[in-house]
Amino acid sequence: MEVATLQVMLVKSEPQKTHVIPSMFFFTEECEIDLDVALRTQITAKAGENVEILIPFKGRPAPNVTWRKGEKNITQDPRYHISNTESSTLLTIEQVTRDDSGKYVLSIENGVGEPKTSFVNIKVFDTPGPCQKLIVKHVSRGNVTLAWEPPLINGGSEITNYVIEKRDATKRAYSSVTTKCAHTTFKISGLSEKTPFFFRVLAENETGLGEPCETAEPVKATEVPGPIKDLSMKDSTKTSVLSVRIGHNVHIELPYKGKPRPTMQWLKDNLPLKEKIDKKMAIDVTTVIGSSSIFIRDSDRSHRGVYSVEAKNSSGTKKVDINVRVHGTYFRFQLLISPFLRITQSII
Repeated sequence: MEVATLQVMLVKSEPQKTHVIPSMFFFTEECEIDLDVALRTQITAKAGENVEILIPFKGRPAPNVTWRKGEKNITQDPRYHISNTESSTLLTIEQVTRDDSGKYVLSIENGVGEPKTSFVNIKVFDTPGPCQKLIVKHVSRGNVTLAWEPPLINGGSEITNYVIEKRDATKRAYSSVTTKCAHTTFKISGLSEKTPFFFRVLAENETGLGEPCETAEPVKATEVPGPIKDLSMKDSTKTSVLSVRIGHNVHIELPYKGKPRPTMQWLKDNLPLKEKIDKKMAIDVTTVIGSSSIFIRDSDRSHRGVYSVEAKNSSGTKKVDINVRVHGTYFRFQLLISPFLRITQSII
């Protein structure tokens, strides 16, 4: 605001006098940002340095000033110090980090004409941020495969390497797995199957190693439980109903697969059959790696029924039923040769 004075001369017969009458005149001017500064849109700094952005402007009345980082108004943010005068604004960021990188937008307006804006990109050279979405992609005996995504913030320079580390779940210190990994996946070998491990990944650029990203839960390098596969009946009829004549032998064999190796249980009419041999029923039960079988000697009507085999591991249970039917006529008679000798004969 400027104050001007107006001098009015009054001419009378009296001696000449001068009267000073104060008057105020308001001059308005559309706000403008210094063009030289407006063209400087890039500032680079190293982590830990202070950054100052001074932007001169003009306008009457003095413009209102607003600073934003992206879409966020930072005018009242304690992270930033903003000092304004009638002709300039100074934005100060102390000890910058990778998080201070970004686009800073200045807006000024004074009600005369249109608001004006200018922006400055700050690029901070720092170590990278943490990697994203670290997962255990695959687990096998003694091996773990990790996968992840690059950091959202690369620290101002290209990611050149990844460092992978492991930690026994019962300890605090990490040990190195590899310091040379150019991809976002890595297979770790030679792990103890009995020890649970945490794993973490650190991205690296020309400034150094970034923040670590750690697995949420400890992992054991053991076989992942897999479904039981290929459980099927193997016999001459290739059907779930097996018909035999009295006195014939019966052999039923079922191959199986599964990780970890399933436990096998044979049942007759939902009652367990003992392993190796059920002498009462004259049934041999045998289970080896890859197959399980029963063998019935000299079948009779007591062997009729539904035979089941259950394969079970930590991934689930699978069951197969075989209906065994024993056919034939069973006669029993007595032949008396003398009062002291009795012979019993069976005929099929």
